[in-house]
Amino acid sequence: MARKKERISTEGGMELSADNPFAALSSDGLKKGPPSPSPEPSSRAERRQAKKGRRGPLLLRKLKAGKGGKTVTEVSGFPGGVEEARRLLPELRTALGTGGTRKDAVVELQGECRDRLRPFLEQKGYLVKG
Repeated sequence: MARKKERISTEGGMELSADNPFAALSSDGLKKGPPSPSPEPSSRAERRQAKKGRRGPLLLRKLKAGKGGKTVTEVSGFPGGVEEARRLLPELRTALGTGGTRKDAVVELQGECRDRLRPFLEQKGYLVKG
């Protein structure tokens, strides 16, 4: 026979400010500080991207393994993640005249189409590698 576990009550009996040692402090009479600067891009790639006004580096790869002997072009690294990949996939299929699918934030296009894909993505404002 299993024992019944004792549960800790999560009902709030006291006010939250009762345990707060800073509750009595106020900011009256303090000077306002300088406006916070815009955050600097941290990595070298982000600085380069901000300088050029381009969106994240997309990686193009040609895959053949595990695809039944067929060649597939894979596009990954969308800065907007799954939503951006979902939005861009129909445009890619139409522009390149090929089939394709999306698996999470990775777009797979049928065939070897990196040479046609690179100018299309660069025209859209992406930095393309691979």
